[in-house]
Amino acid sequence: MDIPEKYKQLWSDWDIHVLILLSLYVQIILIFLGRLRKTSTSIWIRMLIWSSYLLADWVADFVLGQLSNAMDDSSSSNAIIAYWAPFLILHLGGPDTIIAYSMEDNELWARHLLGLIYELIVAFYVLFRSLPNTRLLSPTILIFLVAIIKYVERSYSLYKASTENFRSSISSSARKLPTNISSTISNMEDLNSLNEAFGLYSACKPFFVDVIPLVEVYEKTGNLIKEMTAKEVLIMTGMELNYAFDELYTKATVNHSRVGYALRALCSICILLSFSLFVLVPKDDFDKLDVVITYVLLVASIFLDVMATIMILFSDWMIVTLLNVKKLDNWGEWLAKHIARIKRVWLKRRYWSGEMPQLNLVSNCLKNFALIRAPRLGIMDWIKAKLSFVQEIKLYPSWTTGFETYTLHTLQLTSTCN
Repeated sequence: MDIPEKYKQLWSDWDIHVLILLSLYVQIILIFLGRLRKTSTSIWIRMLIWSSYLLADWVADFVLGQLSNAMDDSSSSNAIIAYWAPFLILHLGGPDTIIAYSMEDNELWARHLLGLIYELIVAFYVLFRSLPNTRLLSPTILIFLVAIIKYVERSYSLYKASTENFRSSISSSARKLPTNISSTISNMEDLNSLNEAFGLYSACKPFFVDVIPLVEVYEKTGNLIKEMTAKEVLIMTGMELNYAFDELYTKATVNHSRVGYALRALCSICILLSFSLFVLVPKDDFDKLDVVITYVLLVASIFLDVMATIMILFSDWMIVTLLNVKKLDNWGEWLAKHIARIKRVWLKRRYWSGEMPQLNLVSNCLKNFALIRAPRLGIMDWIKAKLSFVQEIKLYPSWTTGFETYTLHTLQLTSTCN
């Protein structure tokens, strides 16, 4: 099939511009919706995040190749095209809210890091082709620095969350008791509940990779859980799942470290400096559309960096960090209280969706009755109301084989499914 010449020319003129904006659009989706994976089970949100996660790398890689083909030795636009190359590597570094979609993605950290070498070669080739025009060399190098840092952060986060490294990190720290678990549980609305949930998560991490913790850790966490009601256990479990999600699927472990805070400040400064330098550079001989696209990339990068910084500052990890930094004394607790207060006012705190991807027996039985949607939902609401006593039950320990296990005692609900 022959494509008309005008459409070929239209694609030739707009392909890079459209695709680089598409890459930016995908980053915006991921940074704002990536964190919804732990609080929403909507199939549409999951499909959008999954498709955006896959599309992000494909589009960035493709546009990098297109940039190398678009370089023209006699064109003044080479400098501005070369300026776009590090933005694509920055996009490949991914937002802080999602670095992996599944556990298997973490195992590919070495392949991801190797991809950085190829992409840097292409990007530096594009930059080399733009020489000897050096008007945008300084802002380009600044964005290159930010892009490399973000890409390495993602690769290192994948490495830290890989099964082998996760197991080795537990093996090296599992011989000491978590210091942020108190002997008695505090009020669940108190700041200390976040700190204690983090301590419980640290104690429970061995179960993720079949590592048996010390009996002392078992006893200390068991004594803590005995003092809690079932409702408090469920809330604490949600907090622990929140920490687990952040460690396995986001850049939380990298961002909330001394090096991470320093790199965050360095990247923000570099982006602002690059923007300032680009504003000061004469742009009379540049294509107006190219200049507009560049401003969009710069402004969007500043905006996304600010949003990422806000998410870090108002995260539970930041509160736990402030509560455990001894050098801050009372200042750390004061800052943590104000962060938590702002979160309660502006954000709806929800740690997980309250659901797991397993078969719901009651729902499955009701579907077999072939009821229409409205009556079925009404029956489900009635069952939930009748089972509301579940929040008031207690957890009773039973001792088996030297380890402590907990059984949730509830009334038996029997139903017949035909």
